[in-house]
Amino acid sequence: MEQADLKHHVFISYSRRDYVNERGEVKPGNSVSQIMDALEKAHISYWIDKEGIYHGDKFKGVLASAIEAADVFTKVSQVMAHLHNLT
Repeated sequence: MEQADLKHHVFISYSRRDYVNERGEVKPGNSVSQIMDALEKAHISYWIDKEGIYHGDKFKGVLASAIEAADVFTKVSQVMAHLHNLT
């Protein structure tokens, strides 16, 4: 069963630049982790592609299914994720 096939309450959209560093290590104290921790403590299910496991056309289908299965869509957007586009 695909991860997106499971019913979940929250879909989390985010930029990997806000979550992990260049080596793929989770950044301490990042907003994405804080949101996931809060949801877990409240026993609220969520879907997030934190592993970057889906690519290409498969990603589009999985992403669409995950969004449709969610009750809430949340987008985490931070300045650092967008700075590279400004230069």
